[in-house]
Amino acid sequence: MYLSRLRFHTANRDARHSLQTPYHLHAAVMTAFPKPENLPDTPKHIHSPDARVLFRREQDQRFSPWVEVLVQSMKAPNWNELAQSLGQAFIFEQKAFSVAFSPEQNLRFRLRANPVVTRDKKRLPIIGEVEQRAWLERQGKKHGFELADCSLFNEGKWEAHKEYEDGQKHLIAITTVFYEGRLIVSDPELFGRAVATGIGPAKGFGCGLLSIARL
Repeated sequence: MYLSRLRFHTANRDARHSLQTPYHLHAAVMTAFPKPENLPDTPKHIHSPDARVLFRREQDQRFSPWVEVLVQSMKAPNWNELAQSLGQAFIFEQKAFSVAFSPEQNLRFRLRANPVVTRDKKRLPIIGEVEQRAWLERQGKKHGFELADCSLFNEGKWEAHKEYEDGQKHLIAITTVFYEGRLIVSDPELFGRAVATGIGPAKGFGCGLLSIARL
């Protein structure tokens, strides 16, 4: 896998446009990955599921004009196009990495997620800290980890209109929660898969990237 650390300078108009919404940021990130070979006319920001590109805009640092974005991918990205278009307003670092986990391993984690529940075939946001924590605990059972301690911040709702080639617009609206804390690996294989593929819905809009660090 590959991990990239991107920095956008908000004094630049084009950089601010890329950061305007998670939808705009998704489009910027996906310029670093090739189009699906079987769909040569597909826009670059529309990617096949096996691309497994996850990203997260980090919480803005106070008084800093730079905004940091983490991008994790199965394939090596090419940031040249974004670097050429944004010039000195864009800085990036990238590295290849691999992970291996063991039972009962303790790790720090960060996650921006879109906690939802499905009712009548509709996804509804989960509201309230107790329910939002319970959602992550359920995810842990599915993905091979248990929460040791966890703080969370309800970031609220954002909306954007996605415009299709025929001119029609579709309203995108999701509620995000930022989780941070410590977890314990219960199933290394399931957990490794979760790290690689992400957790929960709205991965194309900056959710699901599970960042981990050793204690």
